[in-house]
Amino acid sequence: MLLRQKANFFVLSTALIVASFTYLASSWVLENFLVGSDTLQKTAMVESIKLDVEVFERILRLAEEQWEEQLRTALPLIAEQLQNIDPSNMSEQLPILVRQHGLSDLHLINPDLLVYESTFKQEIGLDMSQVTDEYTDMLKGLFKHEKFTTHGVSLSTLNGNPKKYGYFSLADSDIIVNGDIDVRSRLERADTGQLADYLFGDYVTKLTTKYQWIKQIDMFIVSNVDQWSLFFPGKHIDVELARKLYNAESGDTNLFSEQLFPIQLATYNSLGLKVFLFVDFDNTLLLKTKDKLQIASLFIALLTVIFSYAILNFGVRKVLIERFSLLLAQIKNKQTTHAQNIVIEGNDEVSQLGEAINEMMGRIKIQEQRNIELIDISQHDGLTGVSNRRAFDERIELEWRQARRQENDFSVIMLDVDFFKDFNDNYGHVAGDDCLRKIATCLKSKLSRPIDFIARYGGEEFICILPNTDSTGAQKVSEDIRTKIESLNIIHDFTNASQVVTVSVGCYTINGQFNINVEEIIKSVDHLLYQAKDQGRNC
Repeated sequence: MLLRQKANFFVLSTALIVASFTYLASSWVLENFLVGSDTLQKTAMVESIKLDVEVFERILRLAEEQWEEQLRTALPLIAEQLQNIDPSNMSEQLPILVRQHGLSDLHLINPDLLVYESTFKQEIGLDMSQVTDEYTDMLKGLFKHEKFTTHGVSLSTLNGNPKKYGYFSLADSDIIVNGDIDVRSRLERADTGQLADYLFGDYVTKLTTKYQWIKQIDMFIVSNVDQWSLFFPGKHIDVELARKLYNAESGDTNLFSEQLFPIQLATYNSLGLKVFLFVDFDNTLLLKTKDKLQIASLFIALLTVIFSYAILNFGVRKVLIERFSLLLAQIKNKQTTHAQNIVIEGNDEVSQLGEAINEMMGRIKIQEQRNIELIDISQHDGLTGVSNRRAFDERIELEWRQARRQENDFSVIMLDVDFFKDFNDNYGHVAGDDCLRKIATCLKSKLSRPIDFIARYGGEEFICILPNTDSTGAQKVSEDIRTKIESLNIIHDFTNASQVVTVSVGCYTINGQFNINVEEIIKSVDHLLYQAKDQGRNC
């Protein structure tokens, strides 16, 4: 029997057993313990609680105004200060800016909406584009607009703490400065301590006292990535349930005596967040039924776990896991030690996969070697051994972009062998080829830095790239090259420049802060080369 058939058989058997137990248990629960509740009365209480929660939002909004003004003042100043901070010292400087401006935390967001630096280290790497579409649009609208924005108190994605967030981006900046103020710690200060106790303590107590049929009230803020309680720090609802609620898949959801109800609050609607009231009704009359239902559900869950685990653990491990583990171990061993071929006994898909991997890795190894050889051939001049024109075109684009980013000096040297046609015509092409090889060797000896680059540009033309080299250094290198080639003493009786082979050299230097393209650089150094020729060559 093939592996796929074995796996299907075990999975199907397990699914049938679990489904049978679940169906029988659910039928028994529905028949014996499920009791209807007064939906209209509960709905009326929930609507009244919603009005009370809207009052909570307005009270909190009044407390937010001074924090909003603080963020509006602080973030532009922080953004300006960040312009003068070395990126390598950013993690050390951010806490200083936080203390200086009286904030709780500071986060930096890049154009990909990723938090790449933060005083709250757990937030580094957080993808802000995943929260909601509205939140993403708000952040994207900030870049390069010299704009400050904020929104009502929301909850930290990582720990659920309520915070007041502000955002600012300079007109010429690719980062958003995101500062926040911790709401609880700010309200717990002496002058607002009573307000903190009321909003995050007494407020919920007063609501549960007002509605005597309710044991607990909570409110959850749900987005694409989190689902935190506003009233109880660190509390959240089930992730799968939160996703269904956010995508409007489940409506009002009952979990035993617990219920979740959607609520409309302008502060969170504008961010695309959804708010749900959690109401735990005290169904005293149904307490006995509820206990029995919980015991029955626990018993069913226990049986389901035992049977599912026993069957899946035995069947899947024997049929799939052990064979795939053996295959994976051999693959890893082959990758790290270049071991012999993978061997999996049997005649199922796993053994066939091992054979296919052997064949594929063999072809890959052959192709990699061929690619290396082809790349080397395509990038080098066969006669002189230096890079060719194609490699030069790619390299100069790369080096010039680097110089532009760092605003470094960038030099290019172009040289041409004087009267080389006459040399070839009189001494022969073999001597001409040998002459070019000697010149290439000379260039490599004079340009020994790893970042320097030499290429054969044309028949008797060579071109060199000198990154991070100013005009003085480039001119010195150029003159050294010219004199070194002249000192090779390659006899050339058919030249007006000298009795030996010489070169004319053009040397061009520009700083990366100038906005010109590569074609202009090549045109400029070529022009300087022809000036050298016009001035008598060998110069």
